[in-house]
Amino acid sequence: MRRKLIPIAIILIVIGCTNDSDRVAELASRHATQQAELSRETVKLQNELVEGTQKLVEADAQARRDFLELEGKLDEQRVEVGRRHDELEDERREIAKQRYRDPIVANALIAAATLLACLLPMLLAGWLLRSQLDETAEHTATEMLLEEITATRSGLVPPSAAALDHGSRGPAPRIGGDAKPPPPHEAS
Repeated sequence: MRRKLIPIAIILIVIGCTNDSDRVAELASRHATQQAELSRETVKLQNELVEGTQKLVEADAQARRDFLELEGKLDEQRVEVGRRHDELEDERREIAKQRYRDPIVANALIAAATLLACLLPMLLAGWLLRSQLDETAEHTATEMLLEEITATRSGLVPPSAAALDHGSRGPAPRIGGDAKPPPPHEAS
């Protein structure tokens, strides 16, 4: 509004003062020159403002594009993290199953090995007995020896030379370093 008052004031001065018309004309021309200079500066500032606004809009658009790109990458990373979490959860479940199953398998193997270790001597003894029963000649000799061992009196050895009769042979052997050796037996 101040700009409008300046030309009006100049016109009033020109009308009111006719004898200073040269001076007024000079002031009016100076004012017109200043007004033109101000108009040029205003246009220049408006152009700079428009350029700055355009740069700001472009920078804002670029920032939004960058933001959307980063948000897309973040979504991809979230999906990747979710997938890896699922893999870890599956692996954890597998390890838990294995921890449950391994002791059972180990106990079964130990029980089977123990059973085999217990049965092996019995199987060996059974195999030996079976092989002895299959041989008829040896079977008869084995039976005779068993009967001889279990009999209270032996039929093969005369009663005077019984293996358990030590009384007629002399004194019992002594244990120790200072004992004298027993006298030799005389042949009868």
